[in-house]
Formats: sequence, structure tokens, C-alpha cells
Amino acid sequence: MKLLLFAGSALFLGVLYYWLFRAPDGVVFLAYLPERTPITDDSMLQSLIGWLPTFIHVFAFSIVTALVLGVHYACFSCCLWGSVNAVFEAGQALPDSILDHLPELLNLQDYLKTGTFSLMDLAACLLGAAGAWLLLGYFHTTEQLSEDSSVH
Repeated sequence: MKLLLFAGSALFLGVLYYWLFRAPDGVVFLAYLPERTPITDDSMLQSLIGWLPTFIHVFAFSIVTALVLGVHYACFSCCLWGSVNAVFEAGQALPDSILDHLPELLNLQDYLKTGTFSLMDLAACLLGAAGAWLLLGYFHTTEQLSEDSSVH
């Protein structure tokens, strides 16, 4: 339950970030939230915390996936979501001539063409996966210790 709370809190922070800092027409789910204008267009602030949604996405989805599959799949779920996000981030660096050959699936071409490649986002993929893996390992270890001590 604590892990689900961690994941839910992280996702809430991600939604809050998008609601506060991103244009409402830039993200699909913002259409379901009360409309507001972004707090700032400050590029300095964006460069400092623009990687946060990537970190949160990898972190939260890694935890949720591990909870669904079983915590013994923690490494798999963290690698999966870190890799998925890294591939999408790297895809944003591809030239339009390559992106034009992608199938029109879920608006993927537009996402990759309008996105901005960032090394900080790639680092956030790694850090989100590592953070989730460490947290999952911590809770799995403490859960095992409490089960072992209650048996004696």
C-alpha cells in the first residue's frame, strides 16, 4: 500500500507540474482539468526542472508495473519504463525525414516532431528507474524482514 501511495503521489506531482507549467493545449489530459494559463514561460526554470515529468513517469510507472507483476519483477519493470522513455526521448532527436516514414500510430509523428530532445530527460529516465528500483528493493527487504521476525 505504501508503494502505491508513492506512485500515486508521484503521478499527482506530475499532473500538477503539467497543469502549472505547460500550455493547456499541449497535453491531452489537461483538457479534463480546470483551465489556467501556465505560471511562467521562464526558460531558465524549464531548464532546471523540465526533466521532472520524465523522472516521475519512469518512477511511478515502474512501481505500478512491479506491483501488478509482483515485486520480484522490479528490475524488469524499471528497465522497461526507463527504456521506453529513453526511446521516446531519443526519437525526438531524429530528423523529420526519418520520422515521416513512421506509421501514423497514436499521433506518434507529431509527438516526436514537436518534442524537444534533452540529455537531462535521458538522465531522468535512468534516475527514475534507479529510484524506483531502490525504493522497491527497500520495501521488499523491509517486508521480508518483518515477515521473518513475526515468524519467530
